[in-house]
Amino acid sequence: MNLIMGPVHELCREFKEKTKVDKIVVLWTANTERYSNVVSGLNDTMDNLLASLEKNEAEISPSTLYAIACVFEGVPFVNGSPQNTFVPGA
Repeated sequence: MNLIMGPVHELCREFKEKTKVDKIVVLWTANTERYSNVVSGLNDTMDNLLASLEKNEAEISPSTLYAIACVFEGVPFVNGSPQNTFVPGA
């Protein structure tokens, strides 16, 4: 698992356990993130995106990392910012 995504998974699990809630929702509100380039073989498909995560590719945005971690945890992710979090692979 990616060095960033591991802690994000843990944050979701720990928050849910600590607060004793049934469900959580992540609302992404950072607005200083630049648009990510959609690159063939990097983030154009889910398989390429996941392979790029394993390589810690720099072109994968922080919001995309959080969104993918939320998907794996079954946590709704709401993008409240203008960047392109949901590249084709996501």
